[in-house]
Amino acid sequence: MILERQPPFITRRKPRGRFAVGLRYEKKAQEMLAKRFPGFYVSGPWFEFVDRTGRRWCQADGLIVWQELKHIRIVEIKYQHTERAWWQLKQLYDPVVRRAFPEYEVTLLEVVHWHDPAVAFPEAYDLVPDCGAHLTMNKIGTHIWNPNRG
Repeated sequence: MILERQPPFITRRKPRGRFAVGLRYEKKAQEMLAKRFPGFYVSGPWFEFVDRTGRRWCQADGLIVWQELKHIRIVEIKYQHTERAWWQLKQLYDPVVRRAFPEYEVTLLEVVHWHDPAVAFPEAYDLVPDCGAHLTMNKIGTHIWNPNRG
């Protein structure tokens, strides 16, 4: 189930170091996505779900929702390409979003500032030139975006 707001028991501490750099990049990427997909982009939606461990919550970085096409693109924003993006997209957000929107087709997108092809990734992925580009079903698309280059 998609929630209207962040659960009240979730707290955040002041970001520091590399985490702060990542959050600054994420903020800029969120702004870019909102401008690129006006009326279609949902920033930071919260979900509540139940799995074998009980009741849980998660927050995707973003969703691009094309209602007429019955298509949702889950967006994970990372400063650098990482296996953690794969885990979050494939193992957490994809099943949660598919359950919340069973009538929608779902694709997965990682937006990164820095990409090193030598980084271990659990499966093949596609480098895509644009966040709106066609993505292969069940395969993560990775888009390299540098806010200083537009």
